[in-house]
Amino acid sequence: MVNNCTFVGYVGKDPKTFDTKSGIGASFSLCATTKYKDGKDDYWVNVSCFGKTAELIERLVKKGALLYVAGRMQERKVEKNGETRFYHGLVLERFQVLKFADSEDGDYSENQEDTSFDYGKNTPSGSGDSIQF
Repeated sequence: MVNNCTFVGYVGKDPKTFDTKSGIGASFSLCATTKYKDGKDDYWVNVSCFGKTAELIERLVKKGALLYVAGRMQERKVEKNGETRFYHGLVLERFQVLKFADSEDGDYSENQEDTSFDYGKNTPSGSGDSIQF
């Protein structure tokens, strides 16, 4: 079976970092838009990453940046007050900054350096880290 997803979209909020048992993690939301002849649909994707990928996301990515992201979908089950909820999100394995966000006025600047990263080996696999969606 294959569990591989790719999206291109704008970052909705500055990435939030958190500590895990094995290092650093980061999470952010991404808005991917599908345009039709008579309208559009916006899809919000929760993205989590770990290790070197999280460090790079924290350093390079801000709200409004345009990203290409690829990874695997993962489900998280949360039980609260007797109610079970399921959350789905993307565990980031590869990303590329297509346009940087200018934090001053929200303008976008074209990619001026190679920001293509593939740190799939830095995602937890049975490490006990909690995925933050």
